Amino acid sequence: MYALARNNSAMRSAQRACDNAEPDSSEPWIDTEQGTDWINSGVRALLLGFDVAINRSPPVKVTAKEFIAEFGQRAADIYANDQSSRMEWALARNHPICDPQYPALADTVARELLIKHADIAEQNHAWLRD
Repeated sequence: MYALARNNSAMRSAQRACDNAEPDSSEPWIDTEQGTDWINSGVRALLLGFDVAINRSPPVKVTAKEFIAEFGQRAADIYANDQSSRMEWALARNHPICDPQYPALADTVARELLIKHADIAEQNHAWLRD
């Protein structure tokens, strides 16, 4: 009987502690240094034409092919709406295309493809935390 009363008291104390605990105000993993490093590394890999794999069984991948296909579709929208024919003039003159919209778009597309898998990446990196 004494053990049961002690267990009930311990359970009430634990419940009170849980009820009175402050909510977890920590930032999302993707906004931490580790998460930022992961996504930035992934963006660089995709821009260099490499797949990004997240180790798990089975592995989760964002492929370079998937990235460039999505980028190409979105870049076509920029190209189609370019009233100045900037890209055509650059190509005709054999100049590199210096329109900052394209690198910014590439970065955005890569981040969007990767962010879908941030929870899996966080689980994969969980062992690195204290």
